[in-house]
Amino acid sequence: MVILINARACGGKAMRKWRAIKGEVAARLGGYKIYFARDLGLAGKYIAWDLSKGERQFIAAGGDGTFNFLLNSIIETADEQTLSEVTLGAIGLGSSNDFHKPFDRTTMIKGTPCRIDFGSSSERDVGVLRYVDSSGTEVVRHWIINASLGVTAEANSFFNDPDRFLSFCKRYSTGMAIAYAALKTMARFRAMPMTLSADCREPAQLQIENLGIVKSPHFSGHFHYDSPIDYASGRFHVHLIDQRSAASKLLTLSRLAHGKMSRRDSEMSLEAHRIYVKSEKPFAVEFDGEVVTTKSASFTLRPRMIRVCSC
Repeated sequence: MVILINARACGGKAMRKWRAIKGEVAARLGGYKIYFARDLGLAGKYIAWDLSKGERQFIAAGGDGTFNFLLNSIIETADEQTLSEVTLGAIGLGSSNDFHKPFDRTTMIKGTPCRIDFGSSSERDVGVLRYVDSSGTEVVRHWIINASLGVTAEANSFFNDPDRFLSFCKRYSTGMAIAYAALKTMARFRAMPMTLSADCREPAQLQIENLGIVKSPHFSGHFHYDSPIDYASGRFHVHLIDQRSAASKLLTLSRLAHGKMSRRDSEMSLEAHRIYVKSEKPFAVEFDGEVVTTKSASFTLRPRMIRVCSC
């Protein structure tokens, strides 16, 4: 068993969280080896080496980005047979820990959410993001929670690259940091003209405020859509928010904070197997907390691709 620890998660507080729970983790798991994600290239090579030697149980200890890195490292390395044998767990040392929501207090260790019971696992769909980077190269990345563009993606980008005040907030209050990032992004963000197509529908020209492509409805602190958790259906839920006035933006933000964003709050709310988006100008795309920039992106699914600890 391998645990990948991101010491920089949660504004640098991850190691303090880890030291508080590592005794109980050891009691639950028995033996394991630890890698620290200081050098991601090196960590990826270690994971590939462990896979080649027969290791099949891996745990991401950090935030959603740490889990995303582990997921992508394994998918990029393993063949189909090996991938079918792998099970992933997670320890939520991050700021938002959306992967673990809704939180199950019976599996927490001293308030830290954990999914490390390898005797209880289930298959999950994996999202596939294909985009073209600034050099014109097509890049493929994978995700398992949700993806977005518009306000959510820009707020995540700001959260990952904070100003001084946001850096202060991240050290002392995750909730305040998320709220500040959301409000500041909303104040300066303008809806983007985009072409969007879903499955076989005709492409539509839209002014997109936010587009959520969702397997789990939870994102960024307390915010969540009203669509169900849908881990292994072979489709995702899509929520489009169109151009809004300032007052409407605040109302939508309040509804998202309480999980009450209904279909009437969206220009479009549907289930799909494929989404394609393009724009004349570069835009941010967020997937499981990671952010890239592109002018075109497609989102598809690989059904039941990976096993994940259920608790």
